[in-house]
Amino acid sequence: HAGEAMPFGRVEDFNVALERGRGSVFDVEQPTRRNNFTGAVTIDDPQNGGETYELVVAWRNADATRVAPVASGDPYPYFDETRACQDRVRGEFLSRNREGDAYLEFTTVPVREDMGGNRERVKGEAWARNRAESRPIGYECVLNERNNRVLSATYEVRSRGRYSQVQ
Repeated sequence: HAGEAMPFGRVEDFNVALERGRGSVFDVEQPTRRNNFTGAVTIDDPQNGGETYELVVAWRNADATRVAPVASGDPYPYFDETRACQDRVRGEFLSRNREGDAYLEFTTVPVREDMGGNRERVKGEAWARNRAESRPIGYECVLNERNNRVLSATYEVRSRGRYSQVQ
C-alpha cells in the first residue's frame, strides 16, 4: 500500500516489518475501533543514539467492496467520537483556566469501551500546560453511539486531585 493512508475502518492481516535500522519490531497493535483505528508498533533498539528506521506496513482491507474515502487532509473523514470527546474536555479546561497560554496536549491513544445500550466510554490522558507549569490529567467521556453525541465529559488533574465535570 505504498503511499496510501491507513483506512479509518476495519483492517485484516495488519503486519509491520523492519526494513532498515537497528533492533527488532514487537508489540504490533492492529488498528481497531477500540484504539480509534490507529496502528502502533514498538521498536527495541539495543544501542544508544539516534537511528533511522524504515518500516514496511501492510494490511488487507476487510471491507473490500467499500470504496476508501478520498483523502481531504482530514485524517477522520466522518464523525470522530474521540475528537468530539477531546474537544469537549478542552473546552471545559479552557473555560476554567483562562490564562492566555493554557492548553491541553493529548498524549495517549484513547481507550474505547462498549458500555452497552448504544453507549461507549472513551478514556485517555493528557498534559495540562501553561508557561509556568505542567500537570498530568486523565479524561473520560460517555458517548451515545446511535446519534454520535457526547453525553458527558470529565477530567481530573491528577497531581492536585481536583476534579471537574461537564454534563
